[in-house]
Formats: sequence, structure tokens, C-alpha cells
Amino acid sequence: MPSSPSLRCSQVFRLIGHILGTGTWEQRKLGELSNGFTYGLNASAKAYDGKHQYLRITDIDDETRTFKQTHLTSPDIDFIRDNSYVLKLGDIVFTRTGASTGKTFIYRTADSIVYYAGFLIKMSVREDIDSEFVFQNTLTTSFNRFVKVMSQRSGQPGINSKEYARFKLYIPKLKEQVLVGNMLLLIDNLIAANEQVPKLVIKIVNNSLANSSFSN
Repeated sequence: MPSSPSLRCSQVFRLIGHILGTGTWEQRKLGELSNGFTYGLNASAKAYDGKHQYLRITDIDDETRTFKQTHLTSPDIDFIRDNSYVLKLGDIVFTRTGASTGKTFIYRTADSIVYYAGFLIKMSVREDIDSEFVFQNTLTTSFNRFVKVMSQRSGQPGINSKEYARFKLYIPKLKEQVLVGNMLLLIDNLIAANEQVPKLVIKIVNNSLANSSFSN
């Protein structure tokens, strides 16, 4: 994922949408795009059993927003009874407390069984909404500002599910959400593969924005 927030201002979303020929964008609240928010497991971690992975706040990489695979653990639970805490393809989780409040992760692959821990909130994205597009919006400067404001209101770092549901974002039609989300994911992958890419992308984006009418 990007190391520079300038790649994730709302202007970039609209600019990419313009380049891809997307139509009208509507403002929606995050809660309107969800089938619900649920809190994670209140369970301790144990040695990794080779099958059941446990996602905690510290397991989400701050830069790449991927699940770090260096120190895997399993939740100490009854796996049959607590199977509702298994992430499904396209689920997005949000950290809800501490200095990492606002950090997010999207479950993109179904090749592992992942349970999410209690300091995480899972958003189940509606079937008619592209989860990648929604996730990419959590990497924006506007989302970061939202997190700071909501945390200041409570007096300490922390955001609950009802507060996350209030975040506002602009979305196009589903087909166009997929195009924009995939384009941003491609940029992320290029950045991860080549440290020089961010500078090039920032230059291209800034030049394009200077010649466009988009604004935050």
C-alpha cells in the first residue's frame, strides 16, 4: 500500500474515475454500504496449529496493510462453536482502539482460515458494492481526518462501529467501483515491487490534478 498520503486524496479517486470514463458519483455513508458491523473474538492466542490463523491489531502491517505471516498464532477457542468469527472474501476489518485506531485490512484470499480478534471490527460489504473500492477509501486522507476527529471527540483513541458507519465517501456504479478499486490495487502492487514507483506516480498524479477541475 502507498507510503505517501498524496496518493490517496479524494481527488485521486475522482481523477482515476475520470480517466476510466466513470459516470456520476454519489455520496454515501459507510454504514449504507454494509450488511453489518461485528466485533471480534475475546480470546487469547495460542501456538499456531497450522490451520487456524488469528488476526490481531499487531498482525496488520502498518505500511502494506497485509497480514504479517512472521509470527502466526491461533485463537484459543472452540472452532466449531466460534466459526462466525472467520473472515470471508471481501470482509474489511477496522482497528477500534489505541494508537492504531483506523488501521484497516481486507481479506482478499480464501486460501487460509482467518479469525479476527476483539479489538477489530468487521464490516461485511454488501454484494452490490465492491469491497476493494471501499477498502481503498480507508487509505485516503479524508478517512484519516475522520479518524482523528472521531478520536478527539471521545477524548482517547478509539472508534466504535456506529461511528465508523458515519464515514462519508463518494461512489460510482458497481462496474466502475471495480475498475477504480483494481486500478488503485495495481498501483499499490507496483509500489510494493519498486520503491521508485511512488515518486513517479505522485508526479503523474500531481501533473494531472493541476490540469483538472477536481477538488476535495
